[in-house]
Amino acid sequence: MRSNKLHCFLIFIFSSAYCFADYAWIPDYHHLNLKFGGEYFTSSDNYASDGTKSVLLVAGQPSAFNEYRFGLEGEYSFAKDWSGLLKIPFVSNLIDSPGATPFSGSGLGDLTAGLKWNFLRTRLLLTGELYTNLPLYSTSDLSVDQLVLGDGSIDLGGKIHLGYRFNRQFAFGISPGLVARSLNYSSAFTLTAFAGATWNPIYLRFILENFSSLSSDPNPVPTELNSATGSGGSFARLSYHPNVFSLGGKFGYFAGPKYRIEGTVMWSAMGSYSPTFFRGGLALVADFDLYNPDPPKTTIKEIPFETEQKPFEEKSEDLED
Repeated sequence: MRSNKLHCFLIFIFSSAYCFADYAWIPDYHHLNLKFGGEYFTSSDNYASDGTKSVLLVAGQPSAFNEYRFGLEGEYSFAKDWSGLLKIPFVSNLIDSPGATPFSGSGLGDLTAGLKWNFLRTRLLLTGELYTNLPLYSTSDLSVDQLVLGDGSIDLGGKIHLGYRFNRQFAFGISPGLVARSLNYSSAFTLTAFAGATWNPIYLRFILENFSSLSSDPNPVPTELNSATGSGGSFARLSYHPNVFSLGGKFGYFAGPKYRIEGTVMWSAMGSYSPTFFRGGLALVADFDLYNPDPPKTTIKEIPFETEQKPFEEKSEDLED
């Protein structure tokens, strides 16, 4: 049975410092968090191999890589301080190029499954995470006008989420990690950090993200466009040694005790073998309590009526005799 004291503490953290939600937070025991939303990603330039910007060209024309992503993300706390998560995205890609047949592709993207363990829950929160990205199809044998929906790599990664609550309003979090990738992709160091504030029913946060490949391209020839078939010339897909640093923010609004609305924006700041980009998203997040104990049973003790009582007058006569 859950402790009422712990439950009240979780409600306090939930209402006063929800900045932990995406990083070091584990849903309450037997709670299911569902997130449904969409993202728009656009890139009209590449960060070349030397870090300089280069225009994305298709058939000699300036072009843009656009992606629309819709998905469902679920995280369920199946045991105290443990949760599992699953992300299922639908992706639609398009290379918008004037005067040329557009490259496009649509379908399910890579699936993501993960496991979290919260092993420190005080003002300082500490959570470990293991996750894997699973492609649904191969990225080989593609036609020249086809756009891939993912990199085709099986990824296995781990993160440590560290969050600290300064007071009822302000919080900070940092999540370093490592990811190992299959095929010819370089393994990478990842980092996400945030500084946030909450004024119920609104919360804001500033976000920093970094993805750094652990190995470099052995080819010393300067590269401005991605030559891989299925990439459309953009390093947004099929880049084997990407490096990118991005900045952004998130806005959230509590629409009720179980629902909130989140908006996110991110911009690339620097990188190599990666796209320059803008990414914006909007999502609805719902929290469902699946803990439904049986209602308490009321026990009624039955008192048998053993003997028939005599009228009051008869009892009086018996006493006189």
